[in-house]
Amino acid sequence: MSSVYDKYVRPVINFLVLAFAKLFVDIVVITATGWEYTNLIFFEAFFASCCLCFKYIKQSKKQQEEVGLNTQFNFSFFKNTHYKIYKSRYIRFLKDNKLVLVFLFLSNGNLLSIVENVNKEFLPMISKIEFKNENLQNNLFDFLLYLNYHEVLVNFLFSCYFCLIVWIFINQIDFQLFETESLKKGRERMTKSQLIRDIAGNNISLENALLRLKIITYSLNNLSLQKWIENELRGYKIDDEIPQYRKGIAYNIRYSGINGNFTVKSVPLSESFFTDEIKRILRERKITNGIGTIERNLSIKMSYDLIEFAPMVYSASKGGIQCYTLEQVVNKASLENILSNVKIKLIDILLDLESTFGELDQLDIDVKCISSEELQTVNETLLDKIYYDGKRENNE
Repeated sequence: MSSVYDKYVRPVINFLVLAFAKLFVDIVVITATGWEYTNLIFFEAFFASCCLCFKYIKQSKKQQEEVGLNTQFNFSFFKNTHYKIYKSRYIRFLKDNKLVLVFLFLSNGNLLSIVENVNKEFLPMISKIEFKNENLQNNLFDFLLYLNYHEVLVNFLFSCYFCLIVWIFINQIDFQLFETESLKKGRERMTKSQLIRDIAGNNISLENALLRLKIITYSLNNLSLQKWIENELRGYKIDDEIPQYRKGIAYNIRYSGINGNFTVKSVPLSESFFTDEIKRILRERKITNGIGTIERNLSIKMSYDLIEFAPMVYSASKGGIQCYTLEQVVNKASLENILSNVKIKLIDILLDLESTFGELDQLDIDVKCISSEELQTVNETLLDKIYYDGKRENNE
């Protein structure tokens, strides 16, 4: 019951008390100064608009200081002055609240005069209208006549109107600034750690990003994750666990030497000159180089020397092909695919860490802020990010 009272009844009572208080002050001022009521209302409207403008500018300035926006531009003096006026908080205040300002200054109208004019203009006109509902007509006439003879009630309604407009005005300013603050917080939530933005924008190398991740995740005590980072940095060994994205590479065989009566240089060679066993080895080739080597080799050729199979080619071609160089050249697309996979995994891992531990640019996380069960879940989730479908595949 008390919650209903606090939520619905008390605000109405407070509003009516405020309206009565304003009416009392108006009567005192009019009695003391002899002003017309319209002049007093105009002064109150002007004073209220100045106070509300001051409230808007003060809070808006505070928000701008918190956001740290730059308003200095390399314009001429006159253009810069024009810009400052154009972007001033006062102009923005007028733009954002022009409708409520109109309603506020409309309160300058003399309701008593309006009611008096009702007798002269509205009542004769309304008397000519045929109402199907006589009760409605009688009630309308009675209400208008009642207002005409009760100046205090009219003034109280006037006071309620003024207070209502001011209340709406204050709320509207709060809503506008609240929306600005919400947008700011929304941007803050959208704005990830600088490390994540740098990786996404290719502002740092993946090798650099992996080194930072190694530092950030050290306190997680996730040995498998640290092993993956170490392997990506230094390169994979024969007995290491090889991720799927480093397998099944695209390639072509090239050789330089003699083909019949012609000398050739770096031309394609068919796999048909190799035995099935060698073909299988070539097709199951895995890229084990460190991520830094792969990044640097994008602009040059990455290849594996196959000169040991030159006799096999010579024999299979019945002496038609003599290889001086023979190599398996990795397609650039395969290297880009590895880099893309590592980049995506890095971002996914860092996003998960950021959502749990907050901003990561200090290269440190506090594992004490979560429970041991939550820490275990984090570690398992991070491992799933490394391998396709959350599975680890053993090197065969």
